[in-house]
Amino acid sequence: MKIERPLRKALTATILSILFDSANSEQLLISADTSISRGILSEKYWVSQALSDNDEALIAYADFSRRFEFKILSNDFFVESHTVASMSTTANSLVMFSKDDASIRRLPDLQTKLAGKLLSYGYDAFGINIKSASQNSNFTWLFSPKILRMTNFKSDSGSGIFSKQTDYYHLAAETNSIGYWEYGFFENPPGTVKFGSGITSDFSIKYQQSHLSAQLNVLNIYSRVSNYGLFYNSKRYQTKTKDTVILSNNFPAMAGEYGQSDFISSLPVFSTLKLEYADPHHKFRGAVGLDTLDGTSAGWGALTVQYDDLQMSAKSYGLKKMALDGQVTNLWLRGLSFGVGLESDFKGDWQFNALRVALEF
Repeated sequence: MKIERPLRKALTATILSILFDSANSEQLLISADTSISRGILSEKYWVSQALSDNDEALIAYADFSRRFEFKILSNDFFVESHTVASMSTTANSLVMFSKDDASIRRLPDLQTKLAGKLLSYGYDAFGINIKSASQNSNFTWLFSPKILRMTNFKSDSGSGIFSKQTDYYHLAAETNSIGYWEYGFFENPPGTVKFGSGITSDFSIKYQQSHLSAQLNVLNIYSRVSNYGLFYNSKRYQTKTKDTVILSNNFPAMAGEYGQSDFISSLPVFSTLKLEYADPHHKFRGAVGLDTLDGTSAGWGALTVQYDDLQMSAKSYGLKKMALDGQVTNLWLRGLSFGVGLESDFKGDWQFNALRVALEF
């Protein structure tokens, strides 16, 4: 029996309505978010900073992502792509590595620790959002496991002690690098770098009591990724020189090794613990929190004001810098929101630090 075209359309629409929930079930999100616990990440900024007797840890996490959320049979799925850079270091390390040889020669006699870890990576992923059963409970949680395919991976780390006494410079340090850049000389042609697959998962839990809430968000609470044929090198420095600044990139290592190997790695764990109070009458929210990157933490405070479809927020890490963000919802058309942010060190230096475009349909 031949099915007429209107009946075929009706059957198709019925099947699609069962598979894909109807109103506001899809969301397209493009965002670029940055969290930096002190200053701004530019060489111009850090070269002007002074070395501190009480060195402090510093964390930075930047994530540019594209994400599409949709429902199938009442389940929340998503596909996404991320380009991420994370860094944990110390303020004095950034000051030292931003200076050229002439600037270091002008420094007074000193001894300072150098430490830092920088990881940059990218991946495409498919995942599902698993939510708490009841949204009416004071406790709600969200678990987001995902399968991913790596598109980039590079890791650099180092630690040591640098000292200067009159015209003498001493460096005891070790550096390690893993990535896709070929390093050293190979007797045979090196193999092809292949970015592999893996898994990761995000988790959040929230407790809401009247106008007060506590929330914990954790990115990469568990992860495991494989990459093949990555180049690696490690260098060890134990040297003392006169008149030659040994932080120069051209200064040779005293010992080291390099090669090519497969690596199984984990992605950096980045968490935010937040305690927030929302005033229902004046449309503002105040919050204090703690950001932690691979065991290094930084505290902050924030204030957010809402007026109709406009939201403005200010966030400060220990009153040493300020991040300002603004977001407008229902911009030009219903379901479209746009946000932008910038950060300043309170001394005139600033840079953009956030971008967010979302469309619900």
